[in-house]
Amino acid sequence: MACLAGNFQIRTSFDYAFISDEAYFEILCTCTIMEKYCECQGSFCRNFEFQEASQQVQFGSIFTNGGYIFRKNSKGIYYDGHERADVIEYRKKWANRMMGCKTKMARFSENDEVTMPQLSTDEKAMWLVEGENPIRKKGPGMSLMISEFKCACHGTMSNGAWSSREVFHPGADRDGYWTSAHMLKQLESNAIPLFEVIHPGCKAVFVFDQSTNHKAYSQNALIANKITLGDKEVEEDDLCTLRDTTFVRDGEEQVQSMYYEKDEWFTKKSGQWVTKKVKYVKGVRTILEERGMWLEKDPYNPTSQPDFMSQKTALHEAVEVSGHIFELYPKFHCECNWIERYWGSAKREVRLQCDYTYNSLDKNIHTFLDNAGKLSNVRNYYNRSWRYIEAYSQDMNVKEAHDSVKQIHFK
Repeated sequence: MACLAGNFQIRTSFDYAFISDEAYFEILCTCTIMEKYCECQGSFCRNFEFQEASQQVQFGSIFTNGGYIFRKNSKGIYYDGHERADVIEYRKKWANRMMGCKTKMARFSENDEVTMPQLSTDEKAMWLVEGENPIRKKGPGMSLMISEFKCACHGTMSNGAWSSREVFHPGADRDGYWTSAHMLKQLESNAIPLFEVIHPGCKAVFVFDQSTNHKAYSQNALIANKITLGDKEVEEDDLCTLRDTTFVRDGEEQVQSMYYEKDEWFTKKSGQWVTKKVKYVKGVRTILEERGMWLEKDPYNPTSQPDFMSQKTALHEAVEVSGHIFELYPKFHCECNWIERYWGSAKREVRLQCDYTYNSLDKNIHTFLDNAGKLSNVRNYYNRSWRYIEAYSQDMNVKEAHDSVKQIHFK
């Protein structure tokens, strides 16, 4: 970042190409430039001190003409990737699916009134590129990780000591590192059963962001990149166990196992020959030969086969097996994910209330989270995110959606 006469800041990394040589020379002649390292931003800051206010105005007009705006660095939507063609296509379909789900959900007013569905059954100002918000780096040290499922009816789902919130202590010599297996266990053991206990007879819509852990597959999933071209002997410590599948050939559905055994000869130390059954996992060639598709279209890639294409992630399978609905938020669209607002509020609560020691954080973490997750707050976050989803379902782009939500929010 670079500072301009007290309350002006610009980035040192922006493109100076839009400034003419004459204008840049005039800037250098009319101000004093000092450079220092700014620890909070992790970069060098350049301070510009002008002798007259008119010189500041001239400096600002140069940046305005270059496409920059002068505003506070308030946290908002990150526009990167929002309008990518594949993201727009997914967002449109997803928003329409979610709007369909909304018709069967309870609605919460600003006054905490609940309408049940009718069912048949002080930052300094900066010169910034529009949509850009610098993020401060996270500091070193021990941390806590929270994984939590929330609903707008109850906030954190709980039944006595049984809770949908899990506190994890990451680190090699602590709880290890959070993986997709932890998330799957929390979903199957806590989130889904708790939802069914406190919402009897209801169907949940479980929505996840598109992180690596949320998109992981089970060990026996039909994933083509796990399979070699030729058959391969199965090692004793091989954790990957591909499930049986089915395919249609000549109009008939046939079961296909991914493994087979065959007798092989071995010699003992005594020199005696004996037979032993050896297990093999089928390779791509064998799989496609059994389907009568080897050397046809795309011969080395079984991912074009319906059973491989329809393979779902571990979380997706767990949710659907339980009779609920699984969804993924569009990439880059954290404004649609209302739990992100809860996390932001929780971090603010921690900064205001804790004494910045790890022991204090660990001791009071549930109090901080409960304060941030008061039901009135949760429902505000919930309603705000639904406004974005509704805007996207109406084919608005990200800026139109943001402006639409802002108008409703400040009424």
